[in-house]
Amino acid sequence: MNTDMEYVRQAKKSFNRILDNQKYAKIIKDESHLSLLLDLVSGSEYRTILDIGTGTGYLAFPLAEKFPNACVCGIDIAEGIVEKNNAAVREKGISNLSFQVFDGLNIPFSVESVDLIVTRYAFHHFPNAENAVIFH
Repeated sequence: MNTDMEYVRQAKKSFNRILDNQKYAKIIKDESHLSLLLDLVSGSEYRTILDIGTGTGYLAFPLAEKFPNACVCGIDIAEGIVEKNNAAVREKGISNLSFQVFDGLNIPFSVESVDLIVTRYAFHHFPNAENAVIFH
């Protein structure tokens, strides 16, 4: 079996289990860190923002609020949290935010279709970080 695929399979299993855990959600919350990240992307108008390894959407939800004219998409390998995030989007009536599952190896967007790429705590999980940012 491809070692990269096996790594992603194991990571997916783990993240499907831990991302929907309230204890984990509290650990990764850091309001000053979030504020800093949002300040770093201020001042520009974006059409499409991609949050790689979005997890609980900790960064994607505030980006959608900050940039209401942009389409924000969070991608993650954990199907369970993607479903939960999309349910929250529907419940809150957020029209510019969506989440989708990706395979952990290939970004499902073309480089021309994205104006801004963000990630938080994700790249160290990729088996091949260089390939993780190559758009197909």
